Parts: sequence; structure tokens; C-alpha cells
Amino acid sequence: MQKTSYPNFVRRKHIDKVINFKEERVFKLSIPISKKGKESILIISRAPKPCSDQGGSKMISRALKYINDNKESFKNIYKVCFVYIFPILEYDSHTLENVLKEKGEKFLTGEDGINIDGGKVENSQIISEEIKASDYIIFAWGEPPKALSELYNVKIEEILKNFKLAKMNTNNVKKAYIVGDLTKKGYAKHCLSWSSKYELVEYEL
Repeated sequence: MQKTSYPNFVRRKHIDKVINFKEERVFKLSIPISKKGKESILIISRAPKPCSDQGGSKMISRALKYINDNKESFKNIYKVCFVYIFPILEYDSHTLENVLKEKGEKFLTGEDGINIDGGKVENSQIISEEIKASDYIIFAWGEPPKALSELYNVKIEEILKNFKLAKMNTNNVKKAYIVGDLTKKGYAKHCLSWSSKYELVEYEL
């Protein structure tokens, strides 16, 4: 079992989650890291990882540590949000493919929705709203399982389109980044592949 907990700078009591525990799906995780900041970072990854009894996951902790280590780039941040292409808890390399076979594409992508305030909200809507609300976006989805490549690329294109629209329709400076170089297959590095030695690179669309 993982024993990862959140880093000490996280304001644990104020963490906000959009989760369906029964279905083992995490649609959004919003983690405050400061009382003073006014801006937010959105990290878009492939799928959530299981958390330990202490609340954290290795993926979340590594991403938050990277953000904290790059305070010069992000000087006014009060929270970091995580959303996912596939909101399924990814236990191993076969999880996503198995869920697709057993429960279908809508369940895998979260497009069947989750109940929020009495209404159904689709995962793509959650991602779109978070893109609009965030000041900085980091693409961190990594490479897809082979059997999901086509669907994965479609969902990434949807996300990039939403980012372009959000950027055009706001007066605020909205920037997108990746950490380090793209992978050999041309994808943004996954959070679990981030290293403190990797540079934060602005992603030009």
C-alpha cells in the first residue's frame, strides 16, 4: 500500500474533491497551497492514481512538489487543480482498457456525467470550466495505452480546442505549459515523469 501523504504546504482541510467513490472515479481535485495567492494552476493528466490512507498519491505529490520548487515561475498561486482525460482510478497499465471493454467509452471518459448539485455534469464540461477558470494550465497526460490511442488523441484535441477558445475569450493572460520535452511519441510528459531538473516550457498552439 502507498504511504504517500500530501506535502506539508498543502492546506489539507480545504481540499475540494469531485468524486464518485462507488464507481472509483475522480473528476476533479482542487488543492489549496497558500492563503496569500490569487491565481490558480490546472494540471490535466491521463487518469487519477489511487490514494493512500494519508490522502495523497505519488502522482499528486510529485506534481505539487514541482510547482512548489518553481515558485519563481508561479509567484501568486493559491491552488492547484487536477482534472483527467479518463476519470477512472488507474491501478495498473491495463485498468483503462479493461474499463472500456467492461463499461464502455462514456463511462471511461466520464461523459455519462457525475451528479453535482442535483444535476449531471460531464467530464468534458468540468475540464472546460476549469480551463476557463485557471490562470495557468499544464498539460501532463503522458502517452496512451496502445488500445486507446485513437480515443485518447480525440480527447486531447478537444482539450486543446477548449484552451484556444478560452484564451481568445478572456482579458487575462492564460498560458499553457509542459514539463520538459515532449515524449518520443509527441505527448506531454506525465506527472510521474516530472523531475526537478526539467524546465517548465510554454506550450505554443
